[in-house]
Amino acid sequence: MTFSSITFSREGVQPPSRFYLRPAERFEIRSWCSVADVVLGLHGLILTPDGTVQEISEVHRPNSDRSEASDLFFLSEGFLLHLQVRIESGSVLPGECFVSIHIVRGLAGGATRVSTLFADYVTPIVSPTYPVSGINQSTAGVGAVRSITGTDPAAGAEISEVVPANARWTILAVRFTLVTLAVAGDRVIHLQLDDGTNIFSDVCVSTVHAASITKIYNFANFGSTQLAPVDCLYIPLPPLPLLAGYRIQTSTENLAVDDDFSAPQLLVKEWLVE
Repeated sequence: MTFSSITFSREGVQPPSRFYLRPAERFEIRSWCSVADVVLGLHGLILTPDGTVQEISEVHRPNSDRSEASDLFFLSEGFLLHLQVRIESGSVLPGECFVSIHIVRGLAGGATRVSTLFADYVTPIVSPTYPVSGINQSTAGVGAVRSITGTDPAAGAEISEVVPANARWTILAVRFTLVTLAVAGDRVIHLQLDDGTNIFSDVCVSTVHAASITKIYNFANFGSTQLAPVDCLYIPLPPLPLLAGYRIQTSTENLAVDDDFSAPQLLVKEWLVE
């Protein structure tokens, strides 16, 4: 039995990829990450002009403070067949590490982005891939739920927390304790949200806080003030979006010099901002 020879058409053939990388072009990876010790791998295939398939394998280390990290990679000329970013090491949950991949022309400092291949969050089970993945906004999706311990203010000082750079929060809950000393006068607690200057939400606790008492304050989306023991209060707080530089702080009427707030515990949804 004989078999006919396999032949390939030489005319009207579509290119294997819509991206042909020229010698002056490079890959750029940009990342924003809120957790430490993450290593990303950049893996793919390029069909070179001589018909061979070259493997791409590069490493990128994001910053851990939500600031942008970037690398340029020098690659061979040819058609880009496949490209993927995946977690090589580190513990990453959804919403904690955002990446975008670009084709750029020129060198670092003078590079010009000519195309974006994809942009998305990466996790141990979700690896953005060309040509499958799209170009997504970092503020899309469900966000990362984070429990954050704030700064413990000095005696006589108010609580004040700032949304960090390159982050957008939706505040879900705030909890703190206030210990008052024997200085006479009822304290009245306000939880205020502002844009760094202007207050746009002021939640006033209707129950006063007398001298020589310790009380725990819980703010969340309860719908209405909840009944609780006198030393533990539950106050409604709607989920509000907060941009970088916005503040979460207390303002207390009749706060004495030795009254002492604990460090606040915040529950937020966080999105990274490019």
